Amino acid sequence: MPQFPAHFGMEALMPRPPSSGCSSVGGGLEWSCELLGNGGPKTQFPPPGAHRSPSCFPIGPGGDALLEPGSGVLSIYYLGKKFIGDLQPDGRIVWQETGQVFNSPSAWATHCKKLVNPAKKSGCGWASVKYKGQKLDKYKAAWLRRHQLHMPTAAADESPASEAEEEELLMEEEEEEVLAGVSSEDKSRRPLGKGATETAHPEAPPPGKRAESKIRVPVRYCMLGSRDSARSPHTLVEVTSFAAINKFQPFNVAVSSNVLFLLDFHSHLTRSEVVGYLGGRWDINSQMLTVLRAFPCRSRLGDADIAAAIEEEIYQSLFLRGLSLVGWYHSHPHSPALPSLQDIDAQMDYQLRLQGASNGFQPCLALLCSPYYAGNPGPESKIAPFWVMPPPEQRPSDYGIPMDVDMACVQDSFLTNDILHEMIYQSLFLRGLSLVGWYHSHPSPAALPSLQDIDAQMDYQLRLQGASNGFQPCLALLCSPYYAGNPGPESKIAPFWVMPPPEQRPSDYGIPMDVDMACVQDSFLTNDILHEMMLLVDFYKGAPDLVRFQEAWSLEHSYLDKLKISLASRTPKDQGLGHVLEQVCSVLKQAG
Repeated sequence: MPQFPAHFGMEALMPRPPSSGCSSVGGGLEWSCELLGNGGPKTQFPPPGAHRSPSCFPIGPGGDALLEPGSGVLSIYYLGKKFIGDLQPDGRIVWQETGQVFNSPSAWATHCKKLVNPAKKSGCGWASVKYKGQKLDKYKAAWLRRHQLHMPTAAADESPASEAEEEELLMEEEEEEVLAGVSSEDKSRRPLGKGATETAHPEAPPPGKRAESKIRVPVRYCMLGSRDSARSPHTLVEVTSFAAINKFQPFNVAVSSNVLFLLDFHSHLTRSEVVGYLGGRWDINSQMLTVLRAFPCRSRLGDADIAAAIEEEIYQSLFLRGLSLVGWYHSHPHSPALPSLQDIDAQMDYQLRLQGASNGFQPCLALLCSPYYAGNPGPESKIAPFWVMPPPEQRPSDYGIPMDVDMACVQDSFLTNDILHEMIYQSLFLRGLSLVGWYHSHPSPAALPSLQDIDAQMDYQLRLQGASNGFQPCLALLCSPYYAGNPGPESKIAPFWVMPPPEQRPSDYGIPMDVDMACVQDSFLTNDILHEMMLLVDFYKGAPDLVRFQEAWSLEHSYLDKLKISLASRTPKDQGLGHVLEQVCSVLKQAG
């Protein structure tokens, strides 16, 4: 196995830094209150020099007002949850559900969104908070047009969100329309991302297509010429076929379908670029490069602090599987699956590093995945391999030539546990979570671990702790829904942990320990939970062991009644989604 190239890690693999994210306007411009009151003082954006109150809301003399204080006039809709707020005469916001007070729209939006999605970093309050059904950034734009007439209308209408935030807000808006019953026909009558009263942009994208902030138009390699420092390193370059230059591809490539499956899944998870490594084997006799495994990097772009740890972890995984490093992959979420000038230089460097001091030839393959590019012919991601041919000898400082690579896909018979685990790890990572345990059920027996459970839990505890000398617990939960010894219809859910056997008897079973566990009552069900419930119902539908929920569980209750009673004690405080649970139960009844 060739030596793992020095610095072939996150820092080298990720030349493009992530987008900076939304700079919260609520914390900068904040609110502004000049005249507030019913028929008198009203909230308004302040002119220069306006007096600022001790709160974060500027207070000034009278003027033409835009907002009036009131109860329930402010709202946020985020991932299936609606938050209602009162606008106070001093400009503060009171969240009705808890009575908490916030000094700006962004502070309130960030707090509410983090409750639903803990990984959320900002709230982008001006674009998220609505006043009487209209987003606050519309009021801000109106005030800017009124008081800063020198500003172009287009500039005044711009949202203070980053590209990523704009896309997320667009997704929230689409979700709200679906739940509000807005049909696709209604949506097609207005341009994407515009209100019903706004005129369409002459170049607005067709319905269902997401607009990009900047279109990256690829250029042909022959048009590049010599290196030019003024040229953007993000310029995309069309690949050249070997046939077009009367050459043969110097190596053959076969890639496992599981590799493409995992990198496609990884690329879909975030609007930022992702990267990973490719493991496989190079057969010098047949000149065949076989790509057998993808190793996603569980870190953010430009996160050099953990590059060494990621590199070491992947090196160990390659070594234990008897694989060699044969390439890398990364994504262009909304752009074509074509290499940029930066990608070409990086790939040229990786090819040289992977070849090392050996005089023999060893290829390094690059894969590009474009999951959300509007120019793709359909929903399927475009995955494109490329390799870089060195520039002509007489022009050694020119860019390398990106070459299209013929690649055969070898269809795997099944998804390995490695792939499934990696998908779970990636999903957890992007939510800011870690794997902390597992659960399983004993449908009819008591919620007590079997000897097999004890051995499995002992193994999981050791695996989760890994090579670290520090302690990291792994929790096991057992659920017994239909055990006749349960005191009532409610399921028994029991946590346990395994203590290693005594040192003098290392071959004994571990000791299953009862664990004290506090239950934190959630305020509402997230869309993630509801979606997962429906996926489970769909998975078990038609199975021979599916519980028939319309049948009697006891003399007093059907299986469906029993389920409702058991879930009742664990239902969040917010009962507004009860109809959704009823819908789930209805589907269960039909499936059974």
